[in-house]
Amino acid sequence: MIGVIIAGHGRLAKYLMEIAEKIVGEIPEVSPICVDEEDTHVEIKEKVRKAIRELKSEEIIALTDVFGGSATNICASLAGERDIRVITGVNLPMLLELYNCRNIEDIDELTMRLVRAGKNSIREACALMKKK
Repeated sequence: MIGVIIAGHGRLAKYLMEIAEKIVGEIPEVSPICVDEEDTHVEIKEKVRKAIRELKSEEIIALTDVFGGSATNICASLAGERDIRVITGVNLPMLLELYNCRNIEDIDELTMRLVRAGKNSIREACALMKKK
């Protein structure tokens, strides 16, 4: 099973994970990482490394909150050490899709599905409702 890290500012990663699991149940091999404003670059890197060690997979997908943020940059910097894909802009639909796709063993396929789920969930709801 491909391991997944969710990393973001404040408690975002923890809360996203909690909400997703309330909807669908336990999502195995997922580790949320909370990046606090007082965390140094070294501390964040250690949090990410610790999460990677705790996951049982050689392949990791890191879902991060924002491109250019500390969590994204650090996860990407570790990609040379492990087979890590980094997807920015994590949202709840991506985690729900992750739950539905946990049997996928191909990291490229799972990465593509998570990116698609994240993008497809962004809609202007009022405009869509008016069309009906």
